[in-house]
Amino acid sequence: MLNKNKIKIENLKTSDLKKFKIFVKKFYRNKIIVKKKFYKSSVFNKGMMDYLFKKKNSKYYNFKIIKKANNIVGIHGYIPQSQFDSKLKNSEIFLGLLIGKKKLNFPIFPLTYNSIISDKKTFIGSVNPYFTPFLKLKKFQVKIMSHNLIISKLIKKFNILKIGNYKHSNIKLIRKDLNYKFLTKKELINLNTKHIYNYQIPLKSDKYIINRYINHPFYKYFIVGIFKNKNKLKIILVLRKINIKNSNVLRIVDLFGRNEDIPIIKNTLIELLKIFNSEFVDIYSFGIPEKILEKSGFINRFKFKNLIVPNYFEPLISENVDLKVGFISKKVEKVRIFKGDCDQDHSRKI
Repeated sequence: MLNKNKIKIENLKTSDLKKFKIFVKKFYRNKIIVKKKFYKSSVFNKGMMDYLFKKKNSKYYNFKIIKKANNIVGIHGYIPQSQFDSKLKNSEIFLGLLIGKKKLNFPIFPLTYNSIISDKKTFIGSVNPYFTPFLKLKKFQVKIMSHNLIISKLIKKFNILKIGNYKHSNIKLIRKDLNYKFLTKKELINLNTKHIYNYQIPLKSDKYIINRYINHPFYKYFIVGIFKNKNKLKIILVLRKINIKNSNVLRIVDLFGRNEDIPIIKNTLIELLKIFNSEFVDIYSFGIPEKILEKSGFINRFKFKNLIVPNYFEPLISENVDLKVGFISKKVEKVRIFKGDCDQDHSRKI
């Protein structure tokens, strides 16, 4: 029987970081082991840890830790949307890294989860390639993310993509007055963007994009605005270019705008594949209808036998990865989740 007098649930503070990292290193069991290679968690680097989890102007992190006899036996991270814009809701959060010491006589997850979700939350989400059954017990909707891509016709030899039995088909471009621009921080702020963020949950903002992507401590992201009739902003894309030796790929990690406007991105993406000489551009997503993705020029990775589109690049592992999402929301029809959400798109090669 659980003796709660011996168990303490605390917010992780700076003075506990050393113990915390020792615990993670010892008990981070899966380490995403693939072919004897593994990916480190973001918590091994203080810069990444502070960026993703440290509460602003505080000595505390967005981690719940369970202590028994003053030793850490469990941890659970979470990322509120307000981490990147204080004006966004604390009630919309993503659950992050969860680790429990082996052979405990009580379950870690219910304790940490109940502590994190002590206040009313309007959106709770999680993104993970190795989904645990815990969230199903809490009545989360659990889905596999769509994984779609556009493959360059200009590449003769693929070094990253394993093309399998895929054969190129024509992508019909949209013949309208469309243009795109790589946006700086200042340009983003000066644009009329408020309408762009109204089509999805969890809610995001200019400041979110700036602090989550433009100010990222290790990665460089491209913020691309797509306009119609020269100055009507329709879509914002967040992309990251990944270089592997003499090759590269583009990854869409976030997207903002109406579903009906998303197909206009194919003009821009075809142009960017050419400019960067990239093998492909891909997107992991939940909440965008498959028909919209098809109209945008994307193919569905799941429909092609032997087509391998890597998800891990540090180091490169030539395997498909099915990312899973779990979420609770009263407005299911507005939920959109991307690779940039939660703690998925962070540097593991620091």
